[in-house]
Amino acid sequence: MNTTQSQPLLHSFLFDPNSYMYLVVSLSGELTIKELVSAVEKAYTQNETTMSRLVLEQGKVWFEKMEKTGCKVFVKQGSWQEIRKENERKPFHLEAGEFFRTFLLKEKKGYTLMMMVHHLAADGKGMLLVLEDIFSNLTGEEVSYKPLHNEGSEIIPKDRKISFFMTCFIKFLNYFWKKS
Repeated sequence: MNTTQSQPLLHSFLFDPNSYMYLVVSLSGELTIKELVSAVEKAYTQNETTMSRLVLEQGKVWFEKMEKTGCKVFVKQGSWQEIRKENERKPFHLEAGEFFRTFLLKEKKGYTLMMMVHHLAADGKGMLLVLEDIFSNLTGEEVSYKPLHNEGSEIIPKDRKISFFMTCFIKFLNYFWKKS
């Protein structure tokens, strides 16, 4: 198969609106919507994945850094299930850098944060790094810029400490996805 014949197939796979993951988190405490929006927007600027766009030219695909993030944050009303259903067929604008859509929903006590992430950024690690940066931004912790890495887990130092939030989240995922 030559490149020109395979490009429509590659294009439909990469830009498929159904190739995403979502994550829902309940937040409580003394938070304002302004603080939440700011924490999400700041987290987007702290990760190369969310500061890049996808370039597709002549059958080749690569990430290109951008000055401004293409990822979006929305303040909505309704349930996260309704919001997900409304957005699950909307294609991500990867060529504009839209890999993440974060929705903030006001609840009776606190907020619900729902992230919809395109599969190219939803490897589990990228999603969790952005979520961890949101939490760190909310608590005022220092957050460093995270470059895009294509390596696997071998790049993580053996003595690295994982934050309390990440430890709880990983335990939840391991429980939820345990082998039967």
